[in-house]
Formats: sequence, structure tokens, C-alpha cells
Amino acid sequence: MSSRLSFEFHSSNQQALLLTSLEKLSATSVLQINDIKQQLIELTNDKFPLSIQKRRTGIYDQYFWRFKSNNSTDSRRFVRLYHEDLEDYLETCGHDFTLQLKRIEEKLIKLNANLRLIATLTAIVIEYNEQTSKLFALQTAIDYGIAP
Repeated sequence: MSSRLSFEFHSSNQQALLLTSLEKLSATSVLQINDIKQQLIELTNDKFPLSIQKRRTGIYDQYFWRFKSNNSTDSRRFVRLYHEDLEDYLETCGHDFTLQLKRIEEKLIKLNANLRLIATLTAIVIEYNEQTSKLFALQTAIDYGIAP
């Protein structure tokens, strides 16, 4: 038995189904992010100085914490909860509140991993389609005697 993972499609329907499934997973992940944002608002009455913001990273989006700020003295970088910019602030929060934030952070990390995987798989399928189309075109040209 081979230990290789086969990335072979037997029909274009399989490819379309896979891409559709990946799009649905991505949309579901974004809905979950929105639910987390709403949960944070409900937890803090929207008086929390951090918000969850999207940042484009290569071919996919990731979600991070970011200070809400109108002045330039606060850090506006995208950070994780364990980042040094947040240490002082989190020390002022209660233990239970900090635990709830850590649970939210864990969900964000998982969803970010899912979004990265979805984007990578989508890119692989698209690249596969492009390369096999070029190969098919080359074979067709050879069959009709019009090879490049």
C-alpha cells in the first residue's frame, strides 16, 4: 500500500463539488467570526478597548485583536492575546474575564487555521485545473499537428 496522498480527480464535477464545499466552509468560518465578535460585544457592552479585525495575509484572511483607538499613542498593530502590548492591560482585567478572552482567542486561532487550509486547498485545485488545461491544450495541438 502506498503512503502517498493522491490528488487525482476523475471528473470536473468532483472539482466543482470540492470548490463549492470549500466556499461553504469559508463562509461558515466567517459567520463564526461574526458570532465571536457579537459575543465579545455582549460580554463587554462594547466598552472593551480591543476589537477583532481582519488582516489579509497572502491568499487568505486572518483575524487578530487590535486596540480601538483614535489617537496615535496606542498600538494599532494586529496582535494575539499573549502579545507583550496586551500584558499590562490583561493584568487589569479580572481572572474570569481573561479566561473568557482566552477562549475567544482559541476559537480565533482555530478559525484562522481553517481559513488558511481552505485558501490553500482552493489554490491547489485552481492550479491543478490550470495546469491540466494547458496539458490538454498541448495534447490537442499535438493530435491535430499544430504543436507549438
